[in-house]
Amino acid sequence: MRSSIEIDTESPEDLLKILEPDLEKGDRVSTTAMTENSSVRLETETDSLGTLRGSTDGLLRLSSLAEKIIREE
Repeated sequence: MRSSIEIDTESPEDLLKILEPDLEKGDRVSTTAMTENSSVRLETETDSLGTLRGSTDGLLRLSSLAEKIIREE
């Protein structure tokens, strides 16, 4: 199972710097992140739909919080 999230942001490098330490890499979940122009792309690969749903939800929540932190600075 795979998902891909693209987040448009004014500061993709800052967002990536915040997100990278919390990205999961293991037997059941693998997440990679990369910047593309003015966005960050998060790609997740898992072995089951439930794990994919949980991982994707976590990434969306974390990225939302990270965007708020960036705006406050």
